[in-house]
Amino acid sequence: MTGQTNINPMQTSEEREIELKIMLLFLLDKMKTPLSFALITQFVVEHNYLNTYNAQIFVEELVEAGCIEKTEDPHGTRHSVTSEGKKMLDVYPNKVPPALKAKIAKFVSENRGNAKREFEITANYHYNRNSNEFFVNCMALEDELPLMEISLSVVTKEQALAVCNNWRNNSDHLYSEILRILMERKKKAE
Repeated sequence: MTGQTNINPMQTSEEREIELKIMLLFLLDKMKTPLSFALITQFVVEHNYLNTYNAQIFVEELVEAGCIEKTEDPHGTRHSVTSEGKKMLDVYPNKVPPALKAKIAKFVSENRGNAKREFEITANYHYNRNSNEFFVNCMALEDELPLMEISLSVVTKEQALAVCNNWRNNSDHLYSEILRILMERKKKAE
C-alpha cells in the first residue's frame, strides 16, 4: 500500500504509481550524488509517500527500466538517476507538484552534505552481462569537482572488490603516485 499524503481522489492507481516513480527520479536528480536505499526510504517513509516494501519495488522497476543506475561498493548499494531517468523527468515535468518539490528541496539541503561526504572518495563497480566483466570506477573529488577518475574492467568480483578497497584505503597515495608518473611521462615526451 502506498502512502496517503497528497493523493488526488480522481487519480488512478497507475497515475499515482507514475507520480511516485517520477518523485523518486526527481529526488535522485536533485541530490546530485548517488544515494543509499536507506536515504531514499527515509524521505518516502518520513513523508508517508511509500512504505519500504513499495519503495524497493519501485526502485527496482526503475533500475530495470534503465532510469536508475544501481552501483555496488564494499559499503553498500547506491542509486543514481540515469540519462534515461532524466528524459522521464522531461516527459513528465508537472508530475512533481510544487509542494513536493519544496519538501524534496528541504530534504536535499538537509542531507546532501552527509550523502556527499560518503562520496569524496568513491569506488564502485557493476557487472556487465554483455561483456561478462566487472567495471570499476574510482574517483577522488574536491569541492564536488573530480580530481581524478579511473575506470577499468576486471574479470572477477573479487578483483573489483580489491580495486575498490585499495582505492578507498590508499587514495591519497595512489592519487599522488599516479600524478607523479603521469607528470614524469609528460616531461620525457617533451
